[in-house]
Amino acid sequence: MCTFIKFFQVLVVVVLLSASGNTKRKKNKFSSENDVLEKSEVTLKFPTYALKMPPIITSRKRTNAKVDPVPVSCKSSNVTRSLNELRKKIRCIPRDTVVEVAAPDSSKVIPNTVVVKRCGGMCSGSKKCLPKKRTNVDFYVRTTDQKSGMVFCSRISVPEDTECQCDCPEKKRCSVDQKFDPTLCKCVCTNKEEERECVDKADVDSNFKWSAKTCSCGCRREKICTTGTTWERTECSFHEPKKCKFNNHYNQDGHSNQTKDSI
Repeated sequence: MCTFIKFFQVLVVVVLLSASGNTKRKKNKFSSENDVLEKSEVTLKFPTYALKMPPIITSRKRTNAKVDPVPVSCKSSNVTRSLNELRKKIRCIPRDTVVEVAAPDSSKVIPNTVVVKRCGGMCSGSKKCLPKKRTNVDFYVRTTDQKSGMVFCSRISVPEDTECQCDCPEKKRCSVDQKFDPTLCKCVCTNKEEERECVDKADVDSNFKWSAKTCSCGCRREKICTTGTTWERTECSFHEPKKCKFNNHYNQDGHSNQTKDSI
């Protein structure tokens, strides 16, 4: 009988401890749910502000890539196929480009960026991928007048490239001794004989050099003359004035000015 009573007491204690543990777990569970609700409520206080933020979109930029070339066979079918696929991808064509919308100073446009076609791709030599034909594309945006605070919808037109070509970015005006090279996209000298003579001079005297900008032979650097000497550009050297004979006075260019003697 005593054994049964002890067993019953132990059983009651175990039941009480189990009930206490369940109560604690329930309290912890409710506490955890309350924490989540509180955090959610804090988060939900800022949705309006978040919706007013303009989208931050970074336009595509052309960057350099450092590579370490590994020699392979040009006759490989994989290499040929890869080159053909790459040429197709980088050809000069209209491409999707993120363009920023320039709104007036007193206005704010949302969204402040749109996506239109702009020319991009690879061209040979000094040529650039430039638009050949363009059209205007309409977009609808929300505009805010910052002075009055009024918000209204508006339509904007943004230029879009429809056809591209590889061409020189700027066709410069060339001088008399120059002509425009459409491959190099710059003016080149036409007086080749003078250029050869100048190069031959430079081989003998390093003071001479040919200027592709002016298409003329000049001095590599001009020096400051000392007293009694002049700098001769055609010879890239110093010259001393000729000595006077009788009453002949020489100018700096070497020509004489003859004066009459007074008797």
